[in-house]
Amino acid sequence: MKEICQRLRVPMFVKPANLGSSVGISKVRNCEEIEDGAGTGGPIRPQDHCRTGHRGREFECSVMGNDQPVAAVPCEILPSREFYDYEDKYLLNQARVVLPADLTPEQTDEIQRLAVACYSAVAARGWRAWTS
Repeated sequence: MKEICQRLRVPMFVKPANLGSSVGISKVRNCEEIEDGAGTGGPIRPQDHCRTGHRGREFECSVMGNDQPVAAVPCEILPSREFYDYEDKYLLNQARVVLPADLTPEQTDEIQRLAVACYSAVAARGWRAWTS
């Protein structure tokens, strides 16, 4: 845990690797919180995801397709809480989604390019239509 605190700046976010969507994400404000399991209900494991928090706008950009992935139009997320957590995403119905996001064409292209690059880097697969 000390190594994580030395390598990443706080605040940081911790996401349990075996839970879906935004389940279990916690914000770590200091190294003592990461030592205590960062609100994850137990010790942080090597497979969990830790990343430094950044101030800025938050965007979502879906990617569809398998062999030829295509990015959708990006949207901007305006959370109703400190960050876009599980409750804000699924339970409170107070976060706002701006679609399309207020971006220049160049910014839109870059987000779409990065979304497809990430999708391809992890060998993600989307919905596939099966025909008989």
